[in-house]
Amino acid sequence: METSQAAASHSENIYIPDVIRGLWKRKHPILCGAAIGSVFFLAVSWFLVTPLYEASVTLYVNNSISKENIGYITQGDLYASTQLVDTYAAIILSDSILEDVIRDAGLDMEIDDLARILDMDAVNDTEVFTVSARHPSPETAAEIVDSIARIAPEQIADIVRGSSVTVISYARIPKEIAFPNYSLMTLIGFISGTCLVSGFLLIRELLNTRIQTAADFSRWKYPLIASVPNFLDKKQADCGYGQKRNTKKKSRTVSCMLSENTPFAVQEAYKTLRTNILFSSPDQGKRVILISSSLRGEAKSTTSINLSIAFAQNQSSVLLIDCDLRLPSIAKYLGLRQSPGLTDLILGMETDKSVFHVLKSGLHVLTSGTIPPNPTEMLGSKKMGHFITHMSEQYDYIIIDTPPLGIMPDAAILSQYATDVILVARQDMAERAELDAVVKKLELAKAKILGFVFTDVTESNRSAYKKYSYHYSYPRQNVSEDSQDVPKKSRRKPGVYLAGEKAGDKS
Repeated sequence: METSQAAASHSENIYIPDVIRGLWKRKHPILCGAAIGSVFFLAVSWFLVTPLYEASVTLYVNNSISKENIGYITQGDLYASTQLVDTYAAIILSDSILEDVIRDAGLDMEIDDLARILDMDAVNDTEVFTVSARHPSPETAAEIVDSIARIAPEQIADIVRGSSVTVISYARIPKEIAFPNYSLMTLIGFISGTCLVSGFLLIRELLNTRIQTAADFSRWKYPLIASVPNFLDKKQADCGYGQKRNTKKKSRTVSCMLSENTPFAVQEAYKTLRTNILFSSPDQGKRVILISSSLRGEAKSTTSINLSIAFAQNQSSVLLIDCDLRLPSIAKYLGLRQSPGLTDLILGMETDKSVFHVLKSGLHVLTSGTIPPNPTEMLGSKKMGHFITHMSEQYDYIIIDTPPLGIMPDAAILSQYATDVILVARQDMAERAELDAVVKKLELAKAKILGFVFTDVTESNRSAYKKYSYHYSYPRQNVSEDSQDVPKKSRRKPGVYLAGEKAGDKS
């Protein structure tokens, strides 16, 4: 149990490769968000931002005192001249110079407005610095900096004795827009859209506590032994996949059960489940396999039936028992009568072997029987234990369908009679916390948990499962090689089980 908790705690860490793979799977919405962000930023900068043109003049700081006294320029002179750049920048932005510039250039703006559009920078920490101005009119921008070049040197010479400023180059009228940079704004929009959508998807992923991929099962020490894709028609009813039953047909059978018309990938999945169970304990003889889940609607009963079919097709004697004494479903899915059944046998109300439904493939089914007022007490009774022990001597495999352990404790009680326990989890439905609780209940009951079956899996997540399991492909005509004893059925009736067989037939 401590190992399970440690594994669960360790799996809560966020791994960057998993995050990258998760985002890559959702690349289409991310790219859409990036495109929308690019268009939005470009549109805003194009229609709502006034374009500005930038003109600049280049000036040189001359420390004449040092040159006259020494005759050559020292490193200290260069450092002093560089420091004067900051001084000159402050002088140029003074009110007196800016007022003169406004009058000289004939500008219709306030001193503060002019100061905001000016910028001064030293060129690579040298004695050279530039004065730039941005304005919607390129001519006005050039006129502003040219006025500064004419006015500033004289006033600076009056303020800073022994130094002067020389104009290196006057402004040229700019032809290209300096702000906004449309290419840069488009790039910013692209990055912003990508980050927003990716962040939203990542947060939603972190907040989503449901089982979504095969990798989510790594939080437990028990393996994922099979992954079953969704193979139901949307018009059909609830077979554990949350769909509606087709009541228009006279036959009560449903095509969520294995048949020759079942998709090849589904047949392969249940064969893989059967094989992995056999390989888990190859030396073990008779086996009692209990199947449960954390919630309803996770295809638990469907898995029980199809696993029974898979074992029966392998020429094994199989008994399927419906131990869900609250909401039984095996009889409904197979089109059998519900009572008499298990409870009637346990109470001694029935002793005739006809209570067992025998299908032509060799699969025997025992329905739940009359629903008792105390299901938990009946399942935990000594009579129930004796009954399962007696049946396990007569069958190679006993498959027990139980209520969801996350809702009722019946599965934990019955686990004492089981050689293996399999938990069914449906994609995007099973909660990690619920499965944690179910695993802990079974561990407290000292049950032998064989592993998980992942149901209703999309193709992308099924491929992730294949990375951790053996996968073989067979030609379509060889699908039923291991069940040649089964007669073929008409394709006009999909059926539940086998060709030409009606549910409820007795041998």
